[in-house]
Amino acid sequence: MKTQVKEKKLKFERIVKELYKKNWALIMMVISINMLSQTNSISYNDSIIKKRLPDYYYNLRQEKLQRNIGHQFPTFQVESLFGQVYTEKNLIGKVTFVNFWFEYCSPCIAEFPELNDLFIRLNDNKKFQLLSFTKDSYEQAKASVLKYQLLFPVICISEKECFSLNFHSGFPTNIIVDETGKIIFIKSGGSLNKQQIEANFQKLSIIIEQALSK
Repeated sequence: MKTQVKEKKLKFERIVKELYKKNWALIMMVISINMLSQTNSISYNDSIIKKRLPDYYYNLRQEKLQRNIGHQFPTFQVESLFGQVYTEKNLIGKVTFVNFWFEYCSPCIAEFPELNDLFIRLNDNKKFQLLSFTKDSYEQAKASVLKYQLLFPVICISEKECFSLNFHSGFPTNIIVDETGKIIFIKSGGSLNKQQIEANFQKLSIIIEQALSK
């Protein structure tokens, strides 16, 4: 009996592995089925993903994202809650931290204090900017800004647009773009552990500081 179960498991993993090679979206859909029962969209807590997927597939997911490093950030034209208009041209000449979130994504909300701290610490540097994209409606986003006292620019776009800009990686996703508009860092998934979040943002700060010093 145990042998049969093991064989079925191995067969399933071979099938999923093959599907993964052919279509990344299929794997993300498998992960999302259970998560959608908890929220109305896709949010990724690293610890949850690791429980649902073998390490092999979790690592492939991150490796897939890393292929975007060195490429130009996608084109866009958006307007923040305060009427500021941004396009991909606004990325040129600045180091840009790009964040994707929505209100019912717990790992996203858990990052807000660190995002605020990052913005406060570097906002006086004219070579730095932070852009935060959400799929929430204007009303929802405005309420979140007040509720969580967000200090950085928040931009409302559709879920489709979010996935187009963050390479279908879900929420939260953090991207760092250099002065030439090229991606130098990208990671999806978050944590609910405060210490882990702080450690993650310390690493991000180092990357940003290095980019600013060039």
